[in-house]
Amino acid sequence: MNRLTITILAATSLAIIGCGKEETPVKPEVTAEEVQKEVKEAASAAAQYAQQSKDEFVKSAEMKMEDLKAKTAQLKKDAQAASGEARVNLERQIQTLEEKSESIQAKLAELKTSSGEAWQDMKQGFGDAMTELERSYDNAISEFKDKQK
Repeated sequence: MNRLTITILAATSLAIIGCGKEETPVKPEVTAEEVQKEVKEAASAAAQYAQQSKDEFVKSAEMKMEDLKAKTAQLKKDAQAASGEARVNLERQIQTLEEKSESIQAKLAELKTSSGEAWQDMKQGFGDAMTELERSYDNAISEFKDKQK
């Protein structure tokens, strides 16, 4: 009976000790094919995001250009109504605006056809040129209004 008691106690002890331990989950092995697939998916997602960002930027830039084109057309009408030095100055500023606008249109066309990281570099230059054009327009309007007073 001693042997039986010792055997039961040993079995019970082992069962209790074994139940208290948490099993560490076995991680499945990752294959090279799975890694390549995930890398391709990530690269595809990054490229798609970059293209969407570029498309949104181009659309926004085109809308700004259309707005400035309409404002410049109005400025031309105002110049027609002006006289003397005010008219000469306004026509000169309109000419400058149109030249800058043509330059920006060329940059926008180049931006549309750029790819990858190149468009990110061009984006900054385009943004700077657009800011300068808007500033020139604001200056022309301000000067015209000052001379009308």
